[in-house]
Amino acid sequence: SGDIGTSQAATGKLTFLWVDMSLEGLDMPDNTPLFTIVFNVLCTLGSTPVTLVNSPTPVEVIDSMMENAIITIDNGSANISALSVSATANPTTICNGQSAALSATGATTYAWSPGSLSGSPVSVSPTATTVYTVVGTSSACTATATVTVTVNNPPVVNAGNDQTVCAGTPV
Repeated sequence: SGDIGTSQAATGKLTFLWVDMSLEGLDMPDNTPLFTIVFNVLCTLGSTPVTLVNSPTPVEVIDSMMENAIITIDNGSANISALSVSATANPTTICNGQSAALSATGATTYAWSPGSLSGSPVSVSPTATTVYTVVGTSSACTATATVTVTVNNPPVVNAGNDQTVCAGTPV
């Protein structure tokens, strides 16, 4: 079982103790990890240092013969990539009165403006050319993208003034 101390987590300190309470021990093949420490760094881009106090940090393991084995954990870094969101419209050009589907990828949830729409895809029917912004969110990370829907107004047809024509007269 694991006991994670979080009382000092706000200051960046984490303590833990792993104990086999059954005292039965554990047989493991060579090169099998005993435990893994995972750091979940939210939205800090680039290389984030992971520093262990008293580095290198010794970890004491007692083998089946009750002999100590010291394992050393070194300092390192966690590489965090940027959240990237992309947006598309299908079609990108519509006539006034028609609709287009907006889609986004790269995150878990999506919020669109203008229009206060959420999700992907969403349907829009703008009356004029509109730039839509989507905010994508995954965990605590956010990213934005834009897409434009161009609206063409139908042409105004004018054949000129009305004229009266007698039957059989060429126009």
